Amino acid sequence: MLESRHADYRNHQPEEGPGKTTLALHLAAAAYDAGHVALVIDTDPQATASQWASWRQDAPPEVIDSPPPRLAAKIEQAIGQGAEFIVINTPPHADSAARAVVEIADLVLIPSSSQRFRSVGKPDDGEAR
Repeated sequence: MLESRHADYRNHQPEEGPGKTTLALHLAAAAYDAGHVALVIDTDPQATASQWASWRQDAPPEVIDSPPPRLAAKIEQAIGQGAEFIVINTPPHADSAARAVVEIADLVLIPSSSQRFRSVGKPDDGEAR
């Protein structure tokens, strides 16, 4: 169950493909559906989350763009306007901007493709048992 207190959730994955934007949007939509004032801050230059909001004709949850240097100010402003659940969607590359986002977040989620785990627990011959 989602808590009613303010929370920033940062979503980062160093490679494209595992669905980080989809996860960010679903988390915010679930928070909104649970009755929270939810916001997605899209720091990814690809702006996929922002495009999603446009396709939905800006129906909640709200999505805004922000360059990482302005992120703290955007979060403070959003909290002042009643945001309870903020999801920050990041670019696919780990860089200084991503580190700045990690410092702001209450929780960091790192989705990964299942391919990374295929070799875990396999014997040396490569056969799954």
